[in-house]
Amino acid sequence: MSYESEVLVVGAGITGLVAAITLAQQGVNVIVVDAAISNNNGARAAVVHAHTLEILSSLGFADAVIERGIRCDRLRFSGDASRQLLEVDMSALKKNTPYPFSVLISQAHVEEALQSVLESLKVKIHRGNGITGIKRLLDDKVEVMLSNNSTIATKYIIGADGAHSTIRHLVGIDFKDPETGLSYDDPDITNTFQIALADIYMAHVPSPIPLNEPTFQLDRNLILIPLPSSEPNRLMWRVGLGSPPNADEIPHNPPIEYFREEINKRNPFDTPFVISSVLSSSRYRVRTALADTYNAKIGKTHVLLVGDAAHVHSPVGGQGMNMGICDAVSAARTIIHHMKSEDDADRDLVFQTYTKKRREVGERVVGMATNMTKLLTYGAGASWKKSVRDAFLRLLMFVQPLRKIIVWRVSGLRNRSGDLSQFTNTIP
Repeated sequence: MSYESEVLVVGAGITGLVAAITLAQQGVNVIVVDAAISNNNGARAAVVHAHTLEILSSLGFADAVIERGIRCDRLRFSGDASRQLLEVDMSALKKNTPYPFSVLISQAHVEEALQSVLESLKVKIHRGNGITGIKRLLDDKVEVMLSNNSTIATKYIIGADGAHSTIRHLVGIDFKDPETGLSYDDPDITNTFQIALADIYMAHVPSPIPLNEPTFQLDRNLILIPLPSSEPNRLMWRVGLGSPPNADEIPHNPPIEYFREEINKRNPFDTPFVISSVLSSSRYRVRTALADTYNAKIGKTHVLLVGDAAHVHSPVGGQGMNMGICDAVSAARTIIHHMKSEDDADRDLVFQTYTKKRREVGERVVGMATNMTKLLTYGAGASWKKSVRDAFLRLLMFVQPLRKIIVWRVSGLRNRSGDLSQFTNTIP
């Protein structure tokens, strides 16, 4: 079967869905395809920051995220049970944004809500259809071949198909660690920081654990994030158990026994955690990579990369989903602007602007996440390292200008300059 679209979005995760919604709201004919049957990727992103809420507000979607999630006014990092080291207070942003807070919400719940919006816009997601090739046509389009032998003729492609992006490979864009120069696809890279992630129901949580903000116990490499669940009046917990390089390998999908043993081994409180069930689990290897460019051209067809197809980094700071959403809206608005422009030699410059601005954001966020991970894991092992780390984090907390810089960066507001807001949001 053959289809035609103005824009093809490859990938039906949050980033692809947001791109498709931004386009469809402005009357663009868009098709979404995804190689996977469903988005069941295990425990992943869990927080939406202030700047992302601003972006979602422009799509009419911020209130839905806030209503479905848990408002979080601060992030606190402790060395152990009672040794608080750093507090990131989002209320410091109340003069800078309508959203001086973050929202704790699972990636799966955001995706469900976005899928409903896309259905209301009459955009169909073609699932179970991977990309097998791209062929340049004689006019200004390309023909994209799918694994079910269907084809789609399109003028623009948005690659939102994740870290192992087929689109990125097909157009030949390098994807490597900006610090080491190592390719993301290097099979020899195994000695990395690992995190066992799970979404869990608990029958008992120690009373010092807050129910409206994350818990970061740095000495124990323990992260706990309360999230709304599909069951009324019941919290789901996102659990992250860090394991430094050279430690034992974490199982690919750790069983409930692994989490029961490990979470209480790391428990700094007097009463135990009691896990009743594990809804999903995964192992996450902390890797870093940045695409050399976020755009390519096949004939007259433009290809833009967004989200994990363009950048991957440590989850510390909770930036991945947020940056992907902002990429998606900027990419869609860039395409809309290009569609509106008169046919002259300069109209393609909008894609160079997209790459320049969004890649600058990518570089900043990748660097921030890398530095935060190094800092927070620096205390592993020798006690003197913990003392140095603790002293530095306390300095950040008690020096007001430094504290404001941290909250400005974590909230994403620093990245406003990377939005393509000067590109009009409407089609005449």
